[in-house]
Amino acid sequence: MADPQTGDAVFDVLALSSNKGFVVDSYEDDAVGRLEKNAGGKFAVTHIELRPRIQSDGVNQPTQADLGWLHDKAHRECFIANSVTTEVRVIPAQ
Repeated sequence: MADPQTGDAVFDVLALSSNKGFVVDSYEDDAVGRLEKNAGGKFAVTHIELRPRIQSDGVNQPTQADLGWLHDKAHRECFIANSVTTEVRVIPAQ
């Protein structure tokens, strides 16, 4: 299932990257959502995983620690992640 959080996450990552002086050349995400019955027996998105990949070819390259911080901060600031009641996990690309 496609995840609307990907669109929100990319804007957060781009803004945070810019603030840190990183130039993002590309952002891809293999988002996955799980649709299951919830405790009330109704179908709901019960789990979301984001797998973002950021490509930066600028002079100021983000380290793995920088990327971890970007993903964590973007997730904590994400409007949609703060609005939904399902579990959302960010799994940075290896």
